[in-house]
Amino acid sequence: MDYKVVFIVALMLATTMCVPRGPLCPCPKIYLPLCAKVANKEVTFNSMCEYQCQHDFVKNHGGSMEILYTGSRCH
Repeated sequence: MDYKVVFIVALMLATTMCVPRGPLCPCPKIYLPLCAKVANKEVTFNSMCEYQCQHDFVKNHGGSMEILYTGSRCH
């Protein structure tokens, strides 16, 4: 049996089984950081767009997020 064919089939199967970990959002590259609380952890987002995108994803999956402060990264 040709191992190249087996490798290609295995690679195709592996890529179809990948599950995205979060949303893909078309946010502009504007850096205005903010710190938010996500699942009892402080997380820095590079912009309000990135925060809002993740917020909607988390909310749709039963979670919650809140902005702690804007204008700087989490400490």
